[in-house]
Amino acid sequence: MVTLVDITRQKMLEETLNRTNRDLVTVSGSLTEANTLLNLLTSITRHDILNQVHTISLICEVMHGEFLSPEMEKYVSMIASSSEEIHALIEFTREYQNLGNTAPVWQNVHSLFKSDAITRILGPVELLLPDRHVEILAVPLLGKAAFNLVENSKRHGIDLTWIRLSVRTEGDDLIIFYEDDGNGVRDNEKDLIFSRGYGKNTGLGLFFIKEILGITGMSIRETGVYGVGVRFEIRVSKGNFRIGTKQG
Repeated sequence: MVTLVDITRQKMLEETLNRTNRDLVTVSGSLTEANTLLNLLTSITRHDILNQVHTISLICEVMHGEFLSPEMEKYVSMIASSSEEIHALIEFTREYQNLGNTAPVWQNVHSLFKSDAITRILGPVELLLPDRHVEILAVPLLGKAAFNLVENSKRHGIDLTWIRLSVRTEGDDLIIFYEDDGNGVRDNEKDLIFSRGYGKNTGLGLFFIKEILGITGMSIRETGVYGVGVRFEIRVSKGNFRIGTKQG
């Protein structure tokens, strides 16, 4: 007794899948190579631009030492200020360049906010952290997002004395609350502050934070009361957070 089964379609599917897989490997290799070359080109271009900006700044310093009319002094100051802004924008591209180039890793919230960089800029401002260990699965640049949040509080908070982080589960999600006792954000600016170029200085700090969080599916919004302080709510989806034991 003999049973015959036609596996022609199965073999065709296997061949198609193998061919597609080989094509994907080739495309992936090409993209990696192209990305490496683009990063190299970006780094070289950034270096050259910064050299030119540095030259402009030095010329402005020399001109300030000369006997200039009040009107010329004003123009030289404007040029110097513009060169500083260009420098800040170019430096920002160094961080933004690698935004999506690294895989997410587990990161401890307490460790992120106790980094040397954050400790230095806090000064006398008290930092209050959650009473439980919290880990977030996100790109390594999450530490830069934490730094930018603290820097934003220090830069804009009037009579700032404390910054507080707390957590709460909401359904399957985790909500991280970042609060301070600065002056807060006006109602008509709560969405605008996350826009690219909005606000003082480079206008990229909060925009950068939103982009970093968005890569791994997190979101951020401002829900504080103006005159009381900021309150950022960061939502982390299920599977991207772990809550451990209470702090000792």
